[in-house]
Amino acid sequence: MTALTSALDYASISKYFIASFTRGHLLTTIYCSILVDKITARLRCWSSRALSYAARCILINSVLLSLHSYWANIFIIPKNVLMEITVVCRNYLWDGKPISTRTPMVSWEAICKPKCYGGLGIKDCYMWNIAAVGKYVWNIASKTDSLWLKWVSHVYLQGKDFWSYKPHKTASWTWKQICEVKDKLKGGYTGDIWSARALKGYSMGSGYTWLSQNQNKVIWQKWAWNRLNVPKHGFICWLAMSKRLRTKDRLYTYKICKDDTCPLCGQYCETADHLFFSCVYSLLCLEKIKYWISIGCKASGVNKIYRWLDKDQGIKFKKGVQIATITAAVYQIWLQRNSAVWNLQVQQPDLIVQRIKADVLCRVKQLVPMKISNSDRAWLASL
Repeated sequence: MTALTSALDYASISKYFIASFTRGHLLTTIYCSILVDKITARLRCWSSRALSYAARCILINSVLLSLHSYWANIFIIPKNVLMEITVVCRNYLWDGKPISTRTPMVSWEAICKPKCYGGLGIKDCYMWNIAAVGKYVWNIASKTDSLWLKWVSHVYLQGKDFWSYKPHKTASWTWKQICEVKDKLKGGYTGDIWSARALKGYSMGSGYTWLSQNQNKVIWQKWAWNRLNVPKHGFICWLAMSKRLRTKDRLYTYKICKDDTCPLCGQYCETADHLFFSCVYSLLCLEKIKYWISIGCKASGVNKIYRWLDKDQGIKFKKGVQIATITAAVYQIWLQRNSAVWNLQVQQPDLIVQRIKADVLCRVKQLVPMKISNSDRAWLASL
């Protein structure tokens, strides 16, 4: 951190932001680098902890990006600063460190999609910044009675229609950014999406949701993010459903491994579909799990099992436990696959099944509500 950055505080940055609006100055990177420094400092405290992907995802969304959200409420953050924040968060998610050369398994654009669209629900810094600026557009469009609005109308609009207004090339950078966001959110404003919200009006959350729409929903999001799933199990299931696990068929294409043979059975090409659950080893584990959890589906593919459970008209609680069990099986099979590749060791299926049972029962008993029916409670006790 430079001496200038360390000497800045929020009051001095606020004064500079006002100056940038009135005199056309740009809120430069050096004034926002303190935000990147704060985020990086948090990561250095967490780097020594052995956290799972799911735990890192929670920390990024709830802690790191909350710092960005606070700043976005006050400033229009430059794009290069947003890019730095994105790189730091991406590196921490996949490698546990703020600086990394490791190739991500999933693009950041896909990760920032809502969970119903196949992402992780991590906020996109750039899109959230647009939604934050949208509140200024809302105040201008709704003609809020404020001194700031009167000043904008007198200096810039001068009686012109706001939606057809184009900023002059000599206008300040901040005003140009507001007009640029106006064009992006125009469809939502003119379509009465926020006007119909009566007393609530526009909010950054609703603006971000509107910007994130028009995507294809995925059916498997309710399987990967089932409430009874262990979080780290759900993350691996998400990678499996997204076809982003580094299985040998993908690695062999890039000449990273010598062959594409499944390390568990040693017979067929290792793909995600083969690993879950067409492989002899994983199929043996699956049959034991089906018997334990009372799953009558005869299919062996993970997608087919999930679809069968989704169509089953059984008890909702029981179905949730069954989904959590299959998700735990996906996680444990992936662990054994990695152990076979790196340690040349594979545990017996009975030990894997016992571990799956222990993980599921521990998770379910922690989250089970006290008001479940007696029949559900008796069924859980019988497992």
